[in-house]
Order: sequence, then structure tokens, then C-alpha cells
Amino acid sequence: MALSVYGSQASSVFRLLGADENSGTYALGWVLEQSPAFLNALLQRVFGKGVAVRQVQIDLQRHEKNGGFTDVEIVGENFHLIIEAKRWSSVAGKGQLSKYQARLRSDVQFKCILSVSFASQINAARMLPKAHQESVPHLSWDDLRKLAVQARAKASSHEEKLWLRELVEHYKEYSPMKRVLSNQVYMVVLSPKRIRADHPHTYRDVVETDGYYYHPVGEKGWPIEAPNYIAFRYGGRLRSVHHVESYERVSSPSMINPLWSKGSAEAFVVYKLGPAIQPAKPLVNGNIYPTSRFWCAIDTLLSGAYGSIAEAREETERRRKEAV
Repeated sequence: MALSVYGSQASSVFRLLGADENSGTYALGWVLEQSPAFLNALLQRVFGKGVAVRQVQIDLQRHEKNGGFTDVEIVGENFHLIIEAKRWSSVAGKGQLSKYQARLRSDVQFKCILSVSFASQINAARMLPKAHQESVPHLSWDDLRKLAVQARAKASSHEEKLWLRELVEHYKEYSPMKRVLSNQVYMVVLSPKRIRADHPHTYRDVVETDGYYYHPVGEKGWPIEAPNYIAFRYGGRLRSVHHVESYERVSSPSMINPLWSKGSAEAFVVYKLGPAIQPAKPLVNGNIYPTSRFWCAIDTLLSGAYGSIAEAREETERRRKEAV
């Protein structure tokens, strides 16, 4: 017997509310209230062992005039924690964090805003406003899932273990492991230009000869998290799709290969590519901007069922809207 919600399997009771920020934070607040082991694990992770887990009040979507709505607020005898969560890789901006900072109680020993999103701690540290980078710690959804796993091993009651299991299952949808299982392909255009004026090596050579690809992290629309698949087009059509075998972040691609860019961005990601996968039939651009970058479902590019990359993109967008 199986239960689905809008066509997606309901792996936990929390999935009945979807898999967005609200579902993630409502589930977090509920399980924190149901599991002393999980609450203690989270507070010690954020504040250390000096925090007193007594007289605790947990609020979801608490509102204050000129202070906005907080996702989760936890107040105790000697602490005040505000959790600001984002479903994907973004983090809270300067304006939002400044509002929440003013809401933290002045009469407690431990207080801070905790950032939560899909992003790793390294990437979040890059994205958080400089004024808040030291005062706002960050955990990924996967970090919370691992804390719940650890708390379940220490939980004292069957009911507490049950709710922790539900949270662990729910947060699997928020985990970076979803990248490994994703069928989404990031589509980019390969330039024929030389990388450097003093050498004939081109950007196409990086892919077709070296078996790699690189781009800035998070700048001008470039993704922050690595895709599972990446596709390349030039000359008006799709050339190949590759599985991303591994990746690493560097300050300059030339650190890996001296023929590559020396780099002017704050950080680059370098992908090691798997073998080229060719579409079932030639796939032309269609009505898309010549240099645009976007996502497509892998079957729309490789199956031969669509007449152009533009049609593949439209079908992918239709599925995405249908799944929301």
C-alpha cells in the first residue's frame, strides 16, 4: 500500500504539507517539542554545553511589528534562538537578519540567529552578509537530519523515536543526496574562444579534450550547488550530456590545469565529467536565447521525443509547475 500527494510519495506525515520551507520548519518545531533529545542536541550544537534546556517555549511564524515573521523561535531560561530557514541554497539577507537581530532578548546569556538552508556551511559563509558572517551560524537541512538520527539513538520513548524517524524521512527530500538522484540537467553554451591569448586551448577543449568543466560559484546566475548532469550546446544544437562524476571548489581553475582560466571570481567549481551521452536524434536550439543557461529533465533531451531544446525546456517547466 502506498500514499502519494500530488503524485509524489508521502514518505512521512510531514510530507502531507509539501516539501517547502514551511513544511520543513513546521516539522522542525513539532519534533523539537516532542523530543527532548533532539532539542538538547540542537541547542548544544549552536550554543555549547552551557545552555540550560529549561522553561522552553517554541514558536512558529511569530510576528512582531517592524520585525517580520520568524520561522522558528526557541526561548529558554538562559537562551534565545531564532531560526531563519530557506528551502534551497539561498540564505537570509542583511535587512532580514538585522530585523531579527534586534528581536533577540538582551537578558539571556546565549542568543543568536541560526541560518538553515540546502547550502553547505562553506557556501553559506560566502553568501551571508559580511556584517553577520561571524554572528550567524549555519546548518544545512542535512545537518539537522543527522542531528535527528543521533537524537533517535538516545531517545527514551517509542513515541519520541517515532517522531524523529518521521523527521529523518522528511528531511531526506532536503538533503544534498537528492542531487545524486536528480534527473535534472544544467544546460550551458560552450564558447569556441581561446582561454588565453598566448595558447590555442579553448573552452570547448576543456570539455571535449580534458573531460572537465568549470564556472564561477553563485555569480550572475551560476548555480551554487553542483548539478548531477550537465549538457553542452553550440553551433545551434545539443552536443552532449555528461554525468558529473565529482567536483571541487577552487579559487582559480588554473590550480588544476595551467591551461585553464586564472580566475577573477571569488570562487570556482570544477566538474570532472563522465563519458559523453548523445541524444537519440539531433536536437536543435529552437526559440531560446543563444547564450541562456537553464535546467531540463534528462529524458526531454535524450529520448528523441522533443523537436528542440526549447521544447524540452518547456516540458520540464510544465512538469515543475504540475509538481508544486
